[in-house]
Amino acid sequence: MANSKNKLFRLAEILETQDISSVLRQATMLLGLMVLISGGLYLFSRDTEWSIPLRDSIVGLSIGLVIIQLIKAKYNLLAAYLALILFGGWLIKTAWDGVGIRGPSYAMLILIVIGSGLFIGKRAGYLTALVISLAGVGLLQAERHGLLTNTNRPVSDTWVLIAMTVTFFTAAHMLRVLLDQVDRALGKAQNEIKERVAAE
Repeated sequence: MANSKNKLFRLAEILETQDISSVLRQATMLLGLMVLISGGLYLFSRDTEWSIPLRDSIVGLSIGLVIIQLIKAKYNLLAAYLALILFGGWLIKTAWDGVGIRGPSYAMLILIVIGSGLFIGKRAGYLTALVISLAGVGLLQAERHGLLTNTNRPVSDTWVLIAMTVTFFTAAHMLRVLLDQVDRALGKAQNEIKERVAAE
């Protein structure tokens, strides 16, 4: 029973440090790209509409850089949990400051669900999905009670496209890492079978 409980507090059994590093480096690189694009559009247009995406992108990039430093220091478990918590909290906060569940920030939380299942295990993925769904209910109720002050603010279709493109590429990279995990697990199983056959 103790072993079952401990599984909730450790990395997935076939996960390697390079897997976490690869996902987080990819995410950080794409966040850096978002900073450059939103910053360039803000400087070019002088439209304050782009100041908010620029600010949010800088916060996300800062989180990514901190997490990467933790991985370099070999705090892999801490890095994985903090990445999920901080990025999840950041996206919920940007959804609160924006248009709630109708904006791209809430849609990007799918990456946190995938990351939980990838880094920790399938049970963590389901738990994260439940937490994010409840957060969505909270955002919906907050909007209906007038607590979200920016719900009527127009959302730039260009920014939505940029945010969702980042989501697509990050999700694709996560799936590649997942398939690499499966390949390693299958390879390990095949090697064990070969060793048993050779021993017999």
